[in-house]
Amino acid sequence: MRLHRQALPTVIKWCGLQPGDAAGRMNDQQTMEIYFFPSRFFLALGLEQKLDQQARVHLGYFLSNLLVVALLPLAHLVPHFCIFRSLAGIPCPGCGVTHALLLALSLDIRGSLAANPAGLLIAAVILFQLCFRPLAIAYKRASSYVVTGSRWLVKFATAALFGS
Repeated sequence: MRLHRQALPTVIKWCGLQPGDAAGRMNDQQTMEIYFFPSRFFLALGLEQKLDQQARVHLGYFLSNLLVVALLPLAHLVPHFCIFRSLAGIPCPGCGVTHALLLALSLDIRGSLAANPAGLLIAAVILFQLCFRPLAIAYKRASSYVVTGSRWLVKFATAALFGS
């Protein structure tokens, strides 16, 4: 299915997304982070009035990463198909990341590094989000430190992903 440029706003509106909501959110420093929850999710829970915008963003990142960790064991049920590998005949930088994350969750560091070296850093990013985003919600002064730390970890993980 091919979407025309004019159809995209309709699809975004139909899915209940607001501008800036996406499966991955580009923050103001142009680094990609995992973010699955549209703004209407917080409105439906009644958190729109209880939390300010910054706290809702932190909560969105926390819940998104929690969802990734919860669904990761089910990843083996999804058929694997790599377009890059089928066209070029070599693995893409992302090949083995899911396996590496599963091995990192089971604390098999050596196996995780063998599957994809970036997987361990991606696991560190997810762990960072799960540990420090709640702190940023509870302590507003910690928010800028959490955002900065998250950006740096994502940059390192991206460099490892494309450098491996």
